[in-house]
Amino acid sequence: MRSSLLIWIIFIVYPLISFGQVKEITSPTIHFEYFSVEFSDVTIWSDPEVLENVSGDKILLYLELGETVQDLEIKIGDLGLSHLRIYQQYETSLSITNEGPHLDLLKWKHFTSNWNEINQLEQNIFKTLSYNEKEEEKFPEFTEGELIEYLKSIGYASYADLIKNPQYPNGEKHWWIGLSIVRFKISGIDSENNIIEKLIEFEVPMGC
Repeated sequence: MRSSLLIWIIFIVYPLISFGQVKEITSPTIHFEYFSVEFSDVTIWSDPEVLENVSGDKILLYLELGETVQDLEIKIGDLGLSHLRIYQQYETSLSITNEGPHLDLLKWKHFTSNWNEINQLEQNIFKTLSYNEKEEEKFPEFTEGELIEYLKSIGYASYADLIKNPQYPNGEKHWWIGLSIVRFKISGIDSENNIIEKLIEFEVPMGC
């Protein structure tokens, strides 16, 4: 866990913090043109100014280690749309571990779920979906040879060797499948009868 935390800070968070942009934020509220979205009881890394005025239709946020956006309340504010609906989707990736340090293959194969609508608890308050272990382990078929060749092609021959000798002394493999992205699509209709869609994407730190 400590190694994963160090890697996450050094390679993801620190380069952004060093430019004075990113801070740790709990229960963030994201402000789009037509509405705001508050995620309760979750901590992320983001630029607060970006959250205050999202330009465009999509925002990418980074979850703090150990945090989740599953089974949370979403509160919609300043609503300027009718027929509001919220959908959720997740993505899995493969991660290779080596006694702490790990390599997340975020640009290789993925499983991407269908969009599923989330339930509305009361006026403008929704509850996000949660996933079980079987769902979080869904992934396209691949061969170990295919994985080894990919690792070599991106300059990670040492990790390719872990695939050739794929087990720890206790029998566990050096690779595993887990959540890497959770997305929310919020849609509605504006005063001129146009369909409006906004996307919030959470990157999930793997290996923790």
